[in-house]
Amino acid sequence: MFAFHKIYDYSISIDQVDPIIREIMEQIYYVILNKGGASAQEQSKTEEMWIHIKKSVKINSSILKPYLITAEEKRRLCEYKVNRQIEFFQNGQSLFK
Repeated sequence: MFAFHKIYDYSISIDQVDPIIREIMEQIYYVILNKGGASAQEQSKTEEMWIHIKKSVKINSSILKPYLITAEEKRRLCEYKVNRQIEFFQNGQSLFK
């Protein structure tokens, strides 16, 4: 799971992630081009092509590791989000009492 929150809280910068995104995009482009040939654009709309892309695009997991979160971290963030939402609505209700 990608730690998108690290971009929003400025723990990592876009400049750090940009080369990885570019590499993924280039790999996808060449997989579509090589399999699709002249009809690459049309074939890119098919489920078969996206299954092929998932199987063909390989990313070194060590490059992604600093930007991923564990299932435990995701659960903690979800609990935090729920608690903040509850707090928000409780505070809102107190305004109308």
